[in-house]
Amino acid sequence: MVARLEKARIPMIQRSSGSRRTGRGSRETAAKYHESLPPEPDQQALAAFLRKRKHADPERFPDLSLTIVKLLGHGEYVALEPGDDPIGHFGLAVTDYTHATAPNRRYADVINQRLVKAVLAGTPLPYMAEELQGHAGWITDRERASNKVERFMRKAVAAVLLKDRIGIPSMRS
Repeated sequence: MVARLEKARIPMIQRSSGSRRTGRGSRETAAKYHESLPPEPDQQALAAFLRKRKHADPERFPDLSLTIVKLLGHGEYVALEPGDDPIGHFGLAVTDYTHATAPNRRYADVINQRLVKAVLAGTPLPYMAEELQGHAGWITDRERASNKVERFMRKAVAAVLLKDRIGIPSMRS
């Protein structure tokens, strides 16, 4: 999809995740394991470090993996105009990334599919670049709001499930 839209010089929405913000944190994390990563974020170097750690300590690897995932931070949607450098997905080490297949990402997928459909049909584009910027921001905002509600609901469910256990001594001796 990305290649087709780029070739047609059409703006699009891409999902970006963990671009350059992982550098310092991942270097500090690697140093705790007596490893070093390059000064500039490098997906391949990070992947090699993680593979090495997984092999060296598979039992504790999930904790390290979670640390790195948290360093990547939240993804966001961005509108790219023809000729813009793609931001890409740092964690996956790809630049041509429009991931929009999860149920909460269908809207971005629909927008990009409408753009491809217009290119293939030779019809006018359904969105202008400015509209895509607005849509990308709105989708990112809605995803963050959805995550906030999910976190709240997990806590609310846990509180309801545990309400009868308030004041009950621990079973540990």
